[in-house]
Amino acid sequence: MIGRCCFAGQMPGRSLAFLLKSHSRTLSTSSAPTVWIISAGDVAGDKQAMALATIGQLGKPIKKNIVPSKRISWLYPVFQKIIMDRRTNKLEKSEQFDKLRQLQPLPWYLESPSNDVLSEPLPDYVISSCPSTTLAALQVKAASRGATKAIHLQQPFVNMEVYDALVIQKHLWPLLALSSNLSRSGSVIGTKLCLNGITSEALEQAARNESVLPAAFYLPDKESPIFAVLISAMHNINFTWFSDETRRLVQQLDRLYRVHNARIAMTFTRKTPETVRGAIRQWAESVQDSERVYLWDGTGENPYETMLARATHIAVTADSMMMTSEALMCRKPVYIIGTNKCKSDLQKFHKSLVVAGHARPFLPSRLPPDVDLDFGVVMEENSEGEDPFSDIGDHKSWQWWRENETADAGRAIREMLSSK
Repeated sequence: MIGRCCFAGQMPGRSLAFLLKSHSRTLSTSSAPTVWIISAGDVAGDKQAMALATIGQLGKPIKKNIVPSKRISWLYPVFQKIIMDRRTNKLEKSEQFDKLRQLQPLPWYLESPSNDVLSEPLPDYVISSCPSTTLAALQVKAASRGATKAIHLQQPFVNMEVYDALVIQKHLWPLLALSSNLSRSGSVIGTKLCLNGITSEALEQAARNESVLPAAFYLPDKESPIFAVLISAMHNINFTWFSDETRRLVQQLDRLYRVHNARIAMTFTRKTPETVRGAIRQWAESVQDSERVYLWDGTGENPYETMLARATHIAVTADSMMMTSEALMCRKPVYIIGTNKCKSDLQKFHKSLVVAGHARPFLPSRLPPDVDLDFGVVMEENSEGEDPFSDIGDHKSWQWWRENETADAGRAIREMLSSK
């Protein structure tokens, strides 16, 4: 459910909106609103921003790869912003508003690895999603003299008051001293999942793409479940993943194939360590069954959405909240790989999903079920009883994810900003 709140415990700092509110700025004259997505090459952040612009119906998205220059990239965003503010204040005091609007060439503290430009007309919205995109987004807002609305996704890295809207997952709220009980409401929108572009329409279209997976994945067979296995397995401060975890995952995949007669389609992310890739690749080759065990090698058309669409079950490594969110939007059984390896906020995130019946730990049984299971029935919503793919005690009945938080967030932002 979408929640709203305002902010408490802010870092000191003046708001750009306050500094520039007395000025006006003409934006794009096109009939449809435009959205600049500031990108630093982070796939998850870009996907969330693109989903908010399109499914959230903010406007036409245009990606801009603009990051802090090497001269200041080592600074924390709040200090990068101080450098930008000094330039902004200096130009305003001397009434050099034309120079303030001039973003091409880029100011010395910004650069574009792909030679993108920040040229007029400026957009109606600008979206940032990580530390490296914060400065460029706020620069666009400053250049428009507050007319461009700045939106930030996930944890902010500067004073939250400089943004017109923020979308932050609910499990991060305590960390940021956010409370839904504050009287000032509407600036921060809370979601449980990451924003994403998975919809029933997109899945229906992807399911019809019969050119990206082996033929066996398009054949009906109630005794042979189809598993989409999404592997990131990136060791980090909140997720422990070593060689033992990789060996265990290979054993579990082999169990799916040999004991449970599963068809398995696997994919990696850009962050998947080479040691994990090598172990999974070696197992897939050793099986010698390319019709029932498929591993995307990164070439040709990306089968990701088709895998989600054709799968009867989805397993995803716990370090990726983005892929977990996309899997849940498919309204199918979702299994989390490595739930016991999570810490801090990541642990809270997955625990809430398991408790609510949206997901289960991935623990395929070593033995086949005692009775013949019709996977198309046993894994329906509200189904209870034996689960051969999460062989640990009793489970809460499956509860599919029903909300479209991306569309809700876009609607909330439009309503919020139209009233300002």
